[in-house]
Amino acid sequence: MKRKKKHSFILTMLFALVITVAVLTHFLTQYKHLVWISIAFVLQLLAGIYCIVKTAKTIGAVSQSLKYQTGIAAGVLQAIGTALPDMAIGILAAILSVREASGDYYRSIQYGMVAGSTTLGSNIYNILFASWCVWRQDKSDRVKREVLMFPLIKKWGRLTPLSQQELKPTLREISSSLTLLLILSAITALVAISVVFSGIIESSPELFQQDIYKFDKGMALFILMACLFLIYEFRKAQSSSNVKEKTNLEDTGNSVIRNWFFLLVATFILFISAYMVIEAITRISELTNIPIEVLGMATALVGCLGEMTVIYDFSIHQSGTIIDAITGVTMDNFFTIVGTCLIALIGGIYLGSSTAIIIFICIMLANTVLIVQTAKLKDEYLAFNE
Repeated sequence: MKRKKKHSFILTMLFALVITVAVLTHFLTQYKHLVWISIAFVLQLLAGIYCIVKTAKTIGAVSQSLKYQTGIAAGVLQAIGTALPDMAIGILAAILSVREASGDYYRSIQYGMVAGSTTLGSNIYNILFASWCVWRQDKSDRVKREVLMFPLIKKWGRLTPLSQQELKPTLREISSSLTLLLILSAITALVAISVVFSGIIESSPELFQQDIYKFDKGMALFILMACLFLIYEFRKAQSSSNVKEKTNLEDTGNSVIRNWFFLLVATFILFISAYMVIEAITRISELTNIPIEVLGMATALVGCLGEMTVIYDFSIHQSGTIIDAITGVTMDNFFTIVGTCLIALIGGIYLGSSTAIIIFICIMLANTVLIVQTAKLKDEYLAFNE
């Protein structure tokens, strides 16, 4: 009975926290004093980040339970929730960009650059973190003993060799994750090509010292449909039916409807937390004069904290397999590209030439590293199953 109440208690406390901090921020900013305003938005930033991290853990647990109840891949389920902060932040910035388009064109492009760098930039962080986790898992398999997730930091957990884990991925799951990563690289390349070859703006404001690109709406619609098709095709879990899961998260004691309700509530809290974070960072940027591009990349990191937390939890606590984590981060990036396409269709996504080059090169490099590490993981899996 305790497990039945666990998720409802956590989500109730998180919802109460975001509402309390929002009300507190409102009253503190009424003083119109720089110190009080700064304190208010720093508190809001910290509360938003805390809620994102805690809510992501609940999403990981509930999605793992739903995986066995519905047959839908856990990676898809967790990605639905954890991709929303990136999408919420990006869509909010895009709406602001469209709103300013008829008045302050320069400001409109600035908001559009936040939308672009947030949605696309977040793919860099979570793929690189997943690559780190798989690299440490590969090392654990190679030396056949536990290794620290982060060298010299014991309190942040250890990774156990796959051969010693009770909850193991299947060969089919590993192969499926590699296929998804290859497709993600191809889709990312298509986005980059469409932005560079069909999106240059000839009449961008002179205040920008670089060419400005806008994501073409026609290509955005095509890529959106392709991503939705791929998400649908890979929606099913690939685990063998005779695998008996032995983690304490396989059965939360809740019905399917109750778990879906928890996932919906957690996603709602994640959405509110993301909004709190973007508002806080925006106001802090105004107070400290941090450039808009830096704001976009910082927001991207905050937006993908949820997915990074789930990857960490699956790797260390084995609430899911390391392959569930890889599939989850890949699906998260597909959902992020869906968000990017939706923002492009709204009409509020821009990238500067230097920003576009850096983002797309980093995404492709991160994807390649994760593909290599996952291939090594597959080799180790085949070795201990011979």
